[in-house]
Amino acid sequence: MKVTGCCCFDLRTGTKTIAYLHIVFSVINLITNFFVFITPNSESRSSAGVGILGSIISLAACYFLLKGIKENQPDYFKYWIILNGIGLGLILIVMIIIAVVLLTYSPQETDEYTAETLIVAAILLLISEMVGVYFWLVVRSYKSQLAGDVNVV
Repeated sequence: MKVTGCCCFDLRTGTKTIAYLHIVFSVINLITNFFVFITPNSESRSSAGVGILGSIISLAACYFLLKGIKENQPDYFKYWIILNGIGLGLILIVMIIIAVVLLTYSPQETDEYTAETLIVAAILLLISEMVGVYFWLVVRSYKSQLAGDVNVV
């Protein structure tokens, strides 16, 4: 599947905007996870460490994406495309897990998470997945355009 633009922008501008948005959210995630990580007696310390590592990897992928845009080198796009493809796959897995939990859910008074919480999480993940797939298609289409590919799968 190929797109010809990003919202009302051409593919180059859209891809650059997507890269900058990812940088902003990665920096916010990095700072948030850093403060959780340095908090004494934090129960979420190990997950914050994983979040810090993920943010650094995401920033590196965005660097290569921007470098590829600046130098018109589509080979640099592959890091961002692969990492975001993996991320989209993980979001899909979490959505499936939430759906299974909701289908087999029998509420208890002591439950930490209610069905409503899971439904809201599923809706937010679905929106995130749809936007993420669109962004992925824009970047993939621009990579294809730069490489001169006729067909994009």
